Amino acid sequence: DLLPDLAPPVVHFLWCGGAERKFEYRHYLAVRRANEVVKPDKLVLHHRGLPQPDAEGYYVWFNQVDMQSHDKRANAPAVRSFANSPCPSESNAHRYMLVLRLLERFGGVFIPEDAILVDFPVHLRAATFVSGVIARSVAQFADGVIIAKRNGFIAPSSTSGLLVVLASGRSSAQGTALQPCGTIRHFNHEEDGDCICVKVDLEIFPADIWGSPAGAQTIFRYGNKGGAGDRGEDFVQEIASPDSNFATLARLAGYGSRDIQVRASSRSTVPRIAHYICWDCDLKFDFYLSVISSLYVAGLSKASQFVYIHGIREPSGVWWRRLQATQRVIHVHREYPEHSVDRSTMTQELALGIMRVAILLKYGGVYCDNHVIWTNAIPDHLFKYDAVASPGWHQLGAWPDSVSHSTILAKRNSEYLLKLRNLHATNRSKRFWFVDQFLSYKLMEQFPDIMLLDRHLQVACYNHNCHPTWMPGYQVPLRENPPGPVFSWQNDTLSVLWDVFPSLDLDAVKYTSGPVVDAARRVLHKAGITLQELTAV
Repeated sequence: DLLPDLAPPVVHFLWCGGAERKFEYRHYLAVRRANEVVKPDKLVLHHRGLPQPDAEGYYVWFNQVDMQSHDKRANAPAVRSFANSPCPSESNAHRYMLVLRLLERFGGVFIPEDAILVDFPVHLRAATFVSGVIARSVAQFADGVIIAKRNGFIAPSSTSGLLVVLASGRSSAQGTALQPCGTIRHFNHEEDGDCICVKVDLEIFPADIWGSPAGAQTIFRYGNKGGAGDRGEDFVQEIASPDSNFATLARLAGYGSRDIQVRASSRSTVPRIAHYICWDCDLKFDFYLSVISSLYVAGLSKASQFVYIHGIREPSGVWWRRLQATQRVIHVHREYPEHSVDRSTMTQELALGIMRVAILLKYGGVYCDNHVIWTNAIPDHLFKYDAVASPGWHQLGAWPDSVSHSTILAKRNSEYLLKLRNLHATNRSKRFWFVDQFLSYKLMEQFPDIMLLDRHLQVACYNHNCHPTWMPGYQVPLRENPPGPVFSWQNDTLSVLWDVFPSLDLDAVKYTSGPVVDAARRVLHKAGITLQELTAV
């Protein structure tokens, strides 16, 4: 790198398609990897219109390039507009004539915007002009990296001239042919290590490369996009298999690590205590049932384990008196938040969200919405993680997933909760549900090691329609609630969020039937409580 007369340490990307084109995660990975491998003095995005976020706020990868680098010396892309030149998105002659004009003028390294570098030998910059681009035909080119010194060649003005110039750059300074970018499949199975870059010709999402079975969900959801061919099981293995070369390369590009492991430690575990928040503290039967399920089904009933109900006043009513009789349920006085900076009103939803984060940061434990019914004991291994939650089931634009906080396990001062609190503080003008469900998923995409997203932790049921998030097609648009697929509450999930109007009451448990009624009766049986005993209350 200190040798004289090298091509300038400047990386060039070409962004065609303007503001309408989405700057996807694959483009983000390409820029990040170029920063890491080439370590340029400058990274330039040449454009005819910068990429813009979508209406739903998911495609903000361009804005995150400079904020999320694991190499603090990395460059944010400088932007340079060209107004008078055609800028085709396809890999055709016009595109590469534009690229060569830019390299003739500025010199440096051109990388396709959807290609992730595998390696970049410094000696390539010693050559006057090196090209990995191959003309498949007059109209179609195999994308590759191009390295050139400033004014080291004459940019062509015709297609025939382009073919001549590209052919002249097909050898490096050492006489070794520079290959075009390989496909994902080629890179995964190559034996001679000839790939200098990998062309990602379909949309991918962060969860696709995490190396967990849950990560494959987004591939099935989005079907066939970008002309990539069939996305069946074989293709999922090419992308999402934790052992594939591509998944490892993508993790290096996105996170600076070959593997991603969610933080877990058996030395310091999640406290085996449960937290509830009461707003209307005249406790109803469904609240009572939820607390009983925490004690006797979830497994929080040992001598040192308690359920804490936080609220401004002590709960009341017959069901509260029954909970007091267990000597395992304690009321904790806690004031409700009254002010909402930059938000017009303090809603109950917002107040509960603020309190939930504050309680878990201070004490740690298991937070439960009062509509949650535990159907199985919480496995010991889940208490080792810093935080555990389940995905949401709502679909919003291109968002691949979301986070539900109706039940969450967390250690005291867990990093996820600290970041979630900061997320709410810095996005006060946005709707609470959007920050809590969707922007929190952005935290997962940026820091996948800070929380375990467990699809079997909970199934959400609204007005009798349940949405198990481990099944394909589980997401439905906002304001829609179609019936979901059948699942086994006894075996498939640890809990059910039963949010139904009217709420579950004692008469429903006594005189009706159905999965939630069966689950409620099982809770009472586990607690040693008979329906006759409750009838006498």
